[in-house]
Amino acid sequence: MKKKKKNNLLTVIAVLLIVAGSSILIYDFVTKKIRDANVEQHKISFLEDIANPSEKDKDIEPDVYGLLEIDSLDISLPVSADGNFEDLYNTLVAYSEAPKPPKEGNFAIAGHNGACGLMCKFKDLHEIDPSEKEHIRFMDRDNTYVYEIYYKEIVDKSDIWVLDPKEGETTLTLITCRYPSWTHPDRLVVQAKLVEVIPN
Repeated sequence: MKKKKKNNLLTVIAVLLIVAGSSILIYDFVTKKIRDANVEQHKISFLEDIANPSEKDKDIEPDVYGLLEIDSLDISLPVSADGNFEDLYNTLVAYSEAPKPPKEGNFAIAGHNGACGLMCKFKDLHEIDPSEKEHIRFMDRDNTYVYEIYYKEIVDKSDIWVLDPKEGETTLTLITCRYPSWTHPDRLVVQAKLVEVIPN
């Protein structure tokens, strides 16, 4: 009798574990799909704004300032310029203090690294090889800015010098955590210099 009760208890525990595990997987899957849909909607809205400029007050900063593209990593993601890093699951986020192109200075953009759908595409930044002089495109409502990658490094999370401007240059800095971020608190940094401006 005791053996039967023990087997029943183990069966109940096993079923509960399976249900809990399945629920977590389903929640994770649905959450990623919702985030990915939000990312796509941000991109579509931004591209529609470019195609059909609105009569909005130009002093009002829109939710999405631009679009960042890196062909080799299959990255095409919206960028918010308000510096609100709580929005990293919906857009990449530009540091609000960073000068926006084509102004001289260092335009810095942060992105997630991990397993969170489209918004974690920065997890592949480590694959970039600066010696290949690959290009990054950043598109705002007026122009497409083409940057050539020249630097990649892992730095301590306290190394804010990566945000500093380089005198006389217009640069772009991409920043993400090392993956997995809970075991690697460092930051992966990719820097590129502006080489071309193409009117949209």
